[in-house]
Amino acid sequence: MTPAAVLLACAVGIADWGPVRLDAEGVPLPPGVVARLGSSRFRSPGDLIDLRFTPDGRQLVGATARAVCVWDARTGHRVAIHTGFRRISHLAVRPDGSLALIAAYGLELRYVRLDRETGRVLDSRKLNDDHDDLALSADGTRIAQRFGGLAKVIEIDSGKTVGDLRFSISDISPNHFAFSPDGKLLAAVFSHNWTEVREVATGNMPYSGTAGDADSCVQEIAFAADSRSLLRLLFVKDKPYRLESIDLQTEKATPLYSFENTDRSRGGIVPSLDGKSVYLAAQYEVARFELVVKTPAITHAIPYPTIVNRGVLSPDGKILAVALSTSGISLYDARALAKLPQSSDDIVTRSERGKFVADGRRFAILGVNSFQILDSSTGTIVGRHGEPGEALVEVHPDGSQFARTTPKGVEVRKIGHEKARLRFEWDGDGSASRVFFSRDGSRFMTDGDSGYRVWDLPSGKPLAAVSNHLNRWYPSPDGSWAVSIRRLNSFDYDEEYTFHTVDPRAGITLHGGSGNDRCFGIPVVHPFSRTALLSATSRVIGLFDFTESRYTWQRPLSRSSLESAIFSSDGRSIAIRQRRAMLLLEAATGKLRYTIPSVESQRPLAFTPDGKHLAAIGSTAPIYLWDVRGSLKNYPAKLDRPTTESLWKDLCSDDAETAFLALQRLAAAPATTLPFVRAAVRPAVAPDKEKVAAWIAALDAPAFRDREAAMKELKTVADTIAVELRAARDATPSPEVHERLNKVLATTYPETPESVRRTRIVELVEWCGTPDAKRLLADWSAGAKGSLLAAEAKAAVARLR
Repeated sequence: MTPAAVLLACAVGIADWGPVRLDAEGVPLPPGVVARLGSSRFRSPGDLIDLRFTPDGRQLVGATARAVCVWDARTGHRVAIHTGFRRISHLAVRPDGSLALIAAYGLELRYVRLDRETGRVLDSRKLNDDHDDLALSADGTRIAQRFGGLAKVIEIDSGKTVGDLRFSISDISPNHFAFSPDGKLLAAVFSHNWTEVREVATGNMPYSGTAGDADSCVQEIAFAADSRSLLRLLFVKDKPYRLESIDLQTEKATPLYSFENTDRSRGGIVPSLDGKSVYLAAQYEVARFELVVKTPAITHAIPYPTIVNRGVLSPDGKILAVALSTSGISLYDARALAKLPQSSDDIVTRSERGKFVADGRRFAILGVNSFQILDSSTGTIVGRHGEPGEALVEVHPDGSQFARTTPKGVEVRKIGHEKARLRFEWDGDGSASRVFFSRDGSRFMTDGDSGYRVWDLPSGKPLAAVSNHLNRWYPSPDGSWAVSIRRLNSFDYDEEYTFHTVDPRAGITLHGGSGNDRCFGIPVVHPFSRTALLSATSRVIGLFDFTESRYTWQRPLSRSSLESAIFSSDGRSIAIRQRRAMLLLEAATGKLRYTIPSVESQRPLAFTPDGKHLAAIGSTAPIYLWDVRGSLKNYPAKLDRPTTESLWKDLCSDDAETAFLALQRLAAAPATTLPFVRAAVRPAVAPDKEKVAAWIAALDAPAFRDREAAMKELKTVADTIAVELRAARDATPSPEVHERLNKVLATTYPETPESVRRTRIVELVEWCGTPDAKRLLADWSAGAKGSLLAAEAKAAVARLR
């Protein structure tokens, strides 16, 4: 490991991840990462609000709301990142290469000048606190601030006021405020689209006027490269967008183009340096317009399945850089709009939904109206679908087909085919806002205004429909039941919900409906348990047992620190994103298993089917694959008897981190571990039914000693007779018997030491994964029906097939 990686590993208290790996481009991967899906080129930690080339064109600088990134324009690799800002609103690169920002530090708005390479603050000045009434010149040397009816233009280096401008509309804040490229003109757009252009030095007004119709709205303005004309993008509701040019000498407005597609949002206008064309980076498209022809028209257009935020030209005018809403950047030959080799791949991660398909060999990134399928070993895109619009897509577990919402239902297509294979539609109003496939791919579920519906996928036959559209539905992985959630109220950051578990096909409620059946936070359904769901808010995360109407455990979190949480494929771990680290929690107890080191913003997306790797979004990669079990090959393949016994004791420790390290070391030595485990753990044996009945009856015996003895006996076998115990508890009229049976059942809860021990033991054998391990699991799964050991072993056998 590199020295920095060693220090990081020591700081977070994790096991050695082994030597640092390199990706296909030779870029180092963070410790514990086994692969990067997609390249590291031009990745930013969030949506870019501004983008600039350095004066020499060798670097590209981008600003998000809270960070500034610097990339090598030739390779696309990030060379610096500067954070610590509360909010960034403006970015410029000064002639000397330093960075000029308007940013909020705490509660103060300041002009800040940074060293581009180190991030060291070279200058910092307090400004007035209104972000909308500010403008920064293109070279970062001048700033315009509005004070009442005046706009002052200040030269930063000298601090002198070089312009006192009074606009015609003095009591309304401008919607747009922009300098010309040479810094000599200042344009302002007010409500009702009144536009004024003022000379900074004299206050003269080369142009003023209202743009277009009374209902029109100016979406964007930009000066031409020679500062002689002003370009503006106009929008009128239910009408096409219009791009027009205003000659500042003649004040003549010339329409350039009307867009047929009205589904566009604010983008970026980029005039060419020679004045012959203009580029428009708008929603779903980048286009170039020729201005020297008699009828301006689009000569090149690049469609995108994601939103385009902004564009910028290199100093020589040969390269167009386009910022995408997927936290990426693409570079194009400005003349031909052909993508350049060093551009980043167009992997869409904004939606932050993803899943593994086809036994983990492929990974699907799911967005609104688009999806992409990556090869998990190479990170290359092997399939995609994208259309402008608001459709929601979901990929089948085997990766062969996908579902797409329509105004009246959902259609299923084979990947690469335009014709729908199946259509699921319903009469009346309503739409599907979410779609789900069952884990085995046999069922299809929809949730939305039309209610909750279940379909048989092979035949397209409807299986169930629940008309309640006020609740949100979360189906189980097999699609046989669902959790129905209704929001009750919201207190600060904690939202309170009540829920039901429903069998939609039978039309019955399995559980829920009482006033106690409440949880805080949107749930994540456990992949195997029919009694538990994960409840998570920004402040607390917990496992809720809706059979017992209680939290199995709750873990407090720092305020607003939880961003996402998912179950591992086997349901034994929970990956959460908290602050600048990803944490792996033990699902049974909620205790920390280990901290995945994080040097950047990452969010967990999905576990591989075998549970070995975790896919997470990273700011320097579309997707990282983390080795969540650690590098087992770094541990010895053989253990002596004392070491095995010591690790066996640690495996049952109350400290989940100690137990997890023991789990790693024991799993790395299956030849030593499995014989020891087989000798120590026998299959569960069902108790004699007559004895069980006698013990339950004795709970109501006259003598206290007899009641205590019966309760003690029941605790020893409670794991195998939980169903019988619950039935007896619900049927008894005796408060004391009811209480005693509750105490007996409490020994079977997943967070009890014995239950946790059994779960970890089965997990250990499953990790070993050898033929001997599979035989041992098969022996345990044949044990007493209903026992935790048998149930866990049976599920493990199915996963190892």
